[in-house]
Amino acid sequence: MENKDWFKFTTKKATGILIYYGLLFLFALFLSLTGVLNESFFTSSTMTEKAVYAGIGFAVLGSVIYYSKKIYKACVNLDFTSPSTNDDKVREFGISAYFIFRPLFAIVFSFLLILSLKLGVKIVTVSEDSLNTGFLYMTSFLSFFCGYSSGDILDVFESKGKGIVQKVFKKDIL
Repeated sequence: MENKDWFKFTTKKATGILIYYGLLFLFALFLSLTGVLNESFFTSSTMTEKAVYAGIGFAVLGSVIYYSKKIYKACVNLDFTSPSTNDDKVREFGISAYFIFRPLFAIVFSFLLILSLKLGVKIVTVSEDSLNTGFLYMTSFLSFFCGYSSGDILDVFESKGKGIVQKVFKKDIL
């Protein structure tokens, strides 16, 4: 199936999503730089709080870069067509939701990453004071890739998640 067969999208919707991504990009860049550079309103925050702020910023940056690239490549390659039927309009709604929610998914994946790294660090440290900027930089770097690869992460969760839940609860609940 060619992209044109399923990628039903108007140029107005593509423009709207790219404007949304532009605004998200600016906000995420601000969060990322402010968190990593320890500037302005993050100076009194703990290292974990700074990691969360910067992680959100970097995850959104990665996601916006990846998914805006998908949109502009589809435009350049003429890989989408305008919806003409009611089914096409439903498909367009789904594609819009796909592009709108991916940066938000990236934020959740960044939280999960920071939570797992924090859990690993918590095992060997006693207090928040023992975290240094290395933790901040590592979570920021990895959060970018959580955002950039959020589609791949969703695929992993979908394929592995059911088995993990079944093992944890020792039941076939799904």
